[in-house]
This record gives sequence, C-alpha cells and structure tokens, in this order.
Amino acid sequence: EVHNISPDDIDEAIADGRLTFICGRSHRLLSFVSGEAQETRAYKEIEALCEENSYRFVVVDPFIGWAGVPSENDSAPMDDAARMLIDLAKASGGGVLTLHHANKLGIRTNDGSQSFSRGSTALVDASRWNATLHRMDNSGKQYGIPKDEEHLYVDLYVAKNTSGPYGQTYQMKRGDGG
Repeated sequence: EVHNISPDDIDEAIADGRLTFICGRSHRLLSFVSGEAQETRAYKEIEALCEENSYRFVVVDPFIGWAGVPSENDSAPMDDAARMLIDLAKASGGGVLTLHHANKLGIRTNDGSQSFSRGSTALVDASRWNATLHRMDNSGKQYGIPKDEEHLYVDLYVAKNTSGPYGQTYQMKRGDGG
C-alpha cells in the first residue's frame, strides 16, 4: 500500500474504467511534417478515451518523451505541443499534468523559478500552474527538519498559479512506499 491506497482499490478502479495506464515512449502524441504539427493516432486514441470515459485527469510523463517535438528549444513546436495538451484537457473536461525536466541552472541553484524548465518557455507560458520539485539539500534546517531526515523530504515550489497563491514553497515528506 502506498498513500493508504490498497492494491484492491487500484484493481477495482482499473476494472471499472476509472483508471487507465498507457505506457510506451515509442508512441508520440505529435508528429512534425515540414514543420507542421499533426496529431498522431496515439493522441487521437487518448483523446477518444478521455471523451468516452470522462477521464478528468491525464498525466504525461515525461513530457518530452511523449510530445514528439523535434527540438524542445524551438518555441513553435513547443507551442504546438502546449496547445495539444490544452486540447487534451478540454477533451477530458479536467486537467493535464506534464512532468518536464529542469535546465542545468535550475538543478544547480535549486531555485524554483518557472524559467527553469528545460527548453523553450512556450510550455510554461501556456500552463495555468507550474511547480518545481527539488531534493532538500541542506535546506531542512530553516524548516526545523533534522539533517539526518532531509532525505525524506522534497521542496515543492509553486512558481505559477493563475487560480490561486503562488511563490510559496511546501515541504513534503515521503510516506511509506513513495
């Protein structure tokens, strides 16, 4: 059990069609022909699943592995990918969470600025919410966390939130199993 969710509850959610896992980095959501973004069959299938089953939450992890953009530094395809994610959110009637890597400066400084996503800023610019997750390296003392327990915590910094507070850091303690 992780987070007090029993394996039986997960099996039941899958059997009822409330939870689905789609794994495989070989199925890109977009393809680019002569620089033009086109939805792939994989994207259309996921979009149809969202519409048919009323999936309210979609996780794309890792973003760059699924998106299919030729270069994450090029704003035009990253903007196309961001629009594709927005369309997927509309199809689900809920939200889409993408996990993306930080650039080298963000990793070194452990600063939660929204500008520390790797590649073009088009993805962050199109998002409604942006947060960074960092290991707690030598920063636990300011939160009253003993040095020998820092490895159990991560910092979650909310850099952008169009619907609520942002600029705040939260300490999250790992539970049993994750």
